Amino acid sequence: MTFSHGHACAMSTATAGRSLKRLVRRRFAGAAQSVRARTFDGRLRYNATLCFTDKTGTKLLVAANITMQFGAKPLFENVSVKFGDGNRYGLIGANGAGKSTFMKILCGLLEPSAGNVSKEPMERLAYLRQEQFAFESMRVLDVVMMGHAEMWACMQEKDAIYANPEASEDDYMHAAELEGRFAEYDGYTAEARAGELLLGVGIAAELHNGPMSEVAPGWKLRVLLCQALFANPDILLLDEPTNNLDINT
Repeated sequence: MTFSHGHACAMSTATAGRSLKRLVRRRFAGAAQSVRARTFDGRLRYNATLCFTDKTGTKLLVAANITMQFGAKPLFENVSVKFGDGNRYGLIGANGAGKSTFMKILCGLLEPSAGNVSKEPMERLAYLRQEQFAFESMRVLDVVMMGHAEMWACMQEKDAIYANPEASEDDYMHAAELEGRFAEYDGYTAEARAGELLLGVGIAAELHNGPMSEVAPGWKLRVLLCQALFANPDILLLDEPTNNLDINT
């Protein structure tokens, strides 16, 4: 598993074989760091699975002595790396080397066996996940708006108060506070902004108010890409982002 970086476009790819290796060398100029990794098979198969974008040009995300162990042997161990300085990074390695696992650790979805990840408290992080079928019963616009976790939680809380026929005066006072917070998140334009993102990746307007189950497989990933971009994150982690995406997207 290898980290590479560059200021040029560093979109990842799932193409296998020599053409992929040439593409990776061309797009990711120079290796930043390498880490020990265990592969689950001996075949020469490679994926470039991570694209990290830092908008501010400062060191934003730091992984210190990360070890992950599921069985007798560690998947990877003692990984220390700093992401930032205005770079975009690619994480490249054989299938089963632990690339997606490492990304989940970076974004806080998975606890490492040892080590820690840190970032500035006010920096917003977003993660493009591969769980295309995780939101089948949810409205497409809502899936996108979930990308702003604080705004989404605020909206859910205030809507629950208004929907409660037994809400008290104190509850309504709290709802008023939530309305102010919701406005600070620019929540009243959220649906319009989510719709613009969806149109930009080719999701037709007639699908926006329907459930995710009506979006074709493959196109669901475009909705999840909109979710990751919705909160205008400072740090963007993309797990195999070119899967089911065309060049325009």
